[in-house]
Amino acid sequence: MFYNFRQMAKADEVLVQEVKGGSLDAFDELFHRYSKRLWSFTNGMIKSAEESEEIVQDVFLKIWEGRDKLDPTASFNSFIFTIAKNQVLNVFRKRVNERKYLHQLALPTSEKSYTEDQVIYRELSIISSTAINSLPPKRRMIFRMSREQGMTYDEIARSMGISKKTVENQMTMALKMLRSYLQQHAEIAISLLIVVMMSLH
Repeated sequence: MFYNFRQMAKADEVLVQEVKGGSLDAFDELFHRYSKRLWSFTNGMIKSAEESEEIVQDVFLKIWEGRDKLDPTASFNSFIFTIAKNQVLNVFRKRVNERKYLHQLALPTSEKSYTEDQVIYRELSIISSTAINSLPPKRRMIFRMSREQGMTYDEIARSMGISKKTVENQMTMALKMLRSYLQQHAEIAISLLIVVMMSLH
């Protein structure tokens, strides 16, 4: 899982183009370049080494199976972390569903609702979006670039023309505001940790 950078390492776009053409060597190099960061990213959220390892494997499997649709000109970093984020969301949905299922087993049949999960997921999505949208514009942009696009603090700083320290400070304040918001919705805060419990990468 660990990657030793080579003196003349190829750029991501070159490797992606080669993977698109069916190169297993290029695919292997991308895996070793990103797998450790991807694992840390997912494990920081779901706190499960085994599930994180599975997600990393699934992400790269999706990339290989869909290699003919890869866009070498797009940011591979953002692309791969977006896939990972969606996989993590699936894990959280599964956990919520399992807890609800166990709870439903203890209820009389008349109290069970077929659409209850749909309602809960819709509410989670609304509250999550509301929390993020409550951030000041610049802070919200930095948060989305980090958490939704998988960009590093250095990449965000270069993209926005600001210092890495400014990015760190903005993220610290963003997370503080989001945690405060979610504390007002304690009954679903655990399910929304996906938004605020992402590790640095």
